[in-house]
Amino acid sequence: CNGVRLFRSGEDRTQGRDDIAAAFLLESRSIKYIHKLPPHFTDELKHLCLDLDLIQELCEINTPGISQLPYSCHVLRVLAANKFGTMIPTMYAGAMHSILFLFQAVQKNPELEAKKTGPLHGYMTRPNLLYLQSTIFLATRSQQKAIQSLTAAIDLDPDCIRAREARASLWANLKAVDDKTLVAEYRWFVQKVHPDHRGNDVAFAWMALKILINSALGKLQEGNYFYTQAFKAWDRRNELYGGANNSMPQPPIPPILKLVKHQYTAMKNNYDAWTKREMLDNGESSDSSAITKVPTKKQWNNESQKNSLS
Repeated sequence: CNGVRLFRSGEDRTQGRDDIAAAFLLESRSIKYIHKLPPHFTDELKHLCLDLDLIQELCEINTPGISQLPYSCHVLRVLAANKFGTMIPTMYAGAMHSILFLFQAVQKNPELEAKKTGPLHGYMTRPNLLYLQSTIFLATRSQQKAIQSLTAAIDLDPDCIRAREARASLWANLKAVDDKTLVAEYRWFVQKVHPDHRGNDVAFAWMALKILINSALGKLQEGNYFYTQAFKAWDRRNELYGGANNSMPQPPIPPILKLVKHQYTAMKNNYDAWTKREMLDNGESSDSSAITKVPTKKQWNNESQKNSLS
């Protein structure tokens, strides 16, 4: 990270701090973190990551008055809380104060959100600040407040992808909305994001699960498609971000993928349940005349054996 190099070397500490804060606002995963620098680290390696000592220096953790701090310090106090708040819980309160300070500053002066002329490369926007606020609420186990912050961010910017993704995840895991609303949200999401987006596997898996369970949300064919897409997206995620073709360890499979696989397998292995669902999707009755339109159990078992061998 060029910002880390500028700050550590002393070449331009102000610009370095601003660059790190802007990178965090844009995408927190773009920054590498380490608790303590190993003694053998060269300057080149030190320029690639942030450690706790450097983060505390960046956000001027010991400065009591927040109104005199530059905007970048406030953003970096949120970064510090996200990464090290479990070790230093007081960081959470400091992060919340900083978010409120920045939000009020932007409300008083909307020009601070300007993409070309605003501070921190134009990333210090109210939707971004509300998203950061939601991360602190999540870290302190205030899920409902996190949903409120994310909804406020989306109200300001309906295309705020990471806010929509985070809220949908909370909706799904907390069962905070009905299944129709959840599926509609994830449909919007997968249509908006890049095909290689990290969250596609989870989005497709939730849609598949809900449609497999509830015929009112979509046909079995669509649920089957979403199921396939979920595992394709998971494989692609590992290929790009670790676990498949590089030295990084493979991340654990998300619980929703395990759950939808269990549901799908259970339905696939149940001839009566699967065929009844197919007939329901086709608007057919479940009497004996309708059953002649679907595969026989022998055909079904043969097909299942082929699938298990492939």
